[in-house]
Amino acid sequence: MIGAAARIVLPRVIGPEAVGLLQMVYPVYSIFLVISISGLPVAISKLVSEQVALGNPREAKRIFHLATALLFSAGLSLSALLYLAAPFIAQYIIKDSGTILPLRALSPAVFLLSFSAAYRGYFQGVQEMRPSAAAQVIEQSARVAVMIFLAVLFMDRGVEWAATGAAFGTVAGATLTLLFLSGTYFVKGRSYLVEDGVFHRPSRKRLSSLAIMGRIYQLALPIVSGTLIFPISQSLDAVLVPRKLQHIGYSLEMARSLYGQLTGMAMALVHFPCVLTIGLATALIPAVSESVAKKQFRVLKERISNSLWLSVAVGLPASVGLVVLAKPIATFLFKIPEVAIPLRTAAFATVFIALSETTIGILQGMGKVMVPVRYLFFGAVVKVILTYFLTGMPSLGIKGAAIATVVGLAIPALLNFKALYKYSGYLPDLIQLLIKPGLAAALMGVAVARTYPLLEIWSMYLFTQVNLAFTVSGGIIVALVVYLLAMLAIGGVPPRFYHLLRASNGRILRV
Repeated sequence: MIGAAARIVLPRVIGPEAVGLLQMVYPVYSIFLVISISGLPVAISKLVSEQVALGNPREAKRIFHLATALLFSAGLSLSALLYLAAPFIAQYIIKDSGTILPLRALSPAVFLLSFSAAYRGYFQGVQEMRPSAAAQVIEQSARVAVMIFLAVLFMDRGVEWAATGAAFGTVAGATLTLLFLSGTYFVKGRSYLVEDGVFHRPSRKRLSSLAIMGRIYQLALPIVSGTLIFPISQSLDAVLVPRKLQHIGYSLEMARSLYGQLTGMAMALVHFPCVLTIGLATALIPAVSESVAKKQFRVLKERISNSLWLSVAVGLPASVGLVVLAKPIATFLFKIPEVAIPLRTAAFATVFIALSETTIGILQGMGKVMVPVRYLFFGAVVKVILTYFLTGMPSLGIKGAAIATVVGLAIPALLNFKALYKYSGYLPDLIQLLIKPGLAAALMGVAVARTYPLLEIWSMYLFTQVNLAFTVSGGIIVALVVYLLAMLAIGGVPPRFYHLLRASNGRILRV
């Protein structure tokens, strides 16, 4: 929520061109960060938890200390490399010299967040999530506050300096995160390995440092391979989209602006409704693992069916709503009506993002970690090819990049269904999963399109002008009411969903 607020405020402060510069450098920074961290926090948490379960806290601490040394050295090296290579990356890869300063401003964050990742993995390994949760809130709060303050402070120096100030907010958030997590570890870290006030008795088995490193990277490498796909795809977009826009006649400044409108604004709105499905995907991994371990295949299929239905029931109306209300939402949030142009196209990605997150969570819970990685890679390749050709078409321009994004996200989401059938035998009920929510979403879209002009008239009567806060809020309320009533009227909510709600006393996360 804090990050979403920043995405709304920042374009108002520094404008779409500076946002475009930021969106060009963040994927490059993300690649350095992902390589530096290399999936080690997950490996640390797994190995530490194993040693704690075996009653061997000394080995758990050895694993943590060794992983910390690895992350410290990798983070420091890659942070220095990003700083030194910034001119080369800006000139020969991104092809925009205005990205040198933002890249260098972000470089210290690679080291700081890599070092912090070791502490996150340790706390997760001892099943203590509060320090990581508090650190995330501290990091985002500091990042957003410093980002906006420095962006405003440097705005008079030009868009490059405004983007640099905003980028440095990431460093501020990373610094406070490291201080908080390291401080918490030194104050309370030892106590997490104590049970009933006494250390567990150490086992006699002692792994060599080389064996520990081997196990760490054996677990980490499949994770990092999947994690890298998204920032690499974004980096290619940062190179291709502005360049293709310039080829069809846009100036450098306008190309930056359009890229910022798509990636920094439109896609932020597209991803926002998927907050629920991100939490659902996280909860699905242990739930699916439990069903597989106990060979409860009927329960497994029910959980798959319920989770996929919820993803579509959230993602589909969100996509339709963003299409219908694209211009008023873009004007209200960003004061840039032109954001509606890429948003109307990119909005269809919301349902595919929701499905992709959920199906990946299910497949990971079933132990098929590399299956969704292959599909993500295939989708990214198709996306890059389509971006190259479609963005270069004068009739499409930035809409071509939005179309490529939707297709690139749809491919892995749909291919994951094939994997679900292969590994679990699950076949979706298309009427319940797609047709009924689709019909309800279509009715909702028509109702909002017809009602919104009336809301504008009422707004003129109440406020003597069109009040976007009133009209957008009213449009969203109409959308929710019509969609829910339509779903209930056509039987769009599966009966088993009601039973689960009653069984869990209305706690939706139990579904």
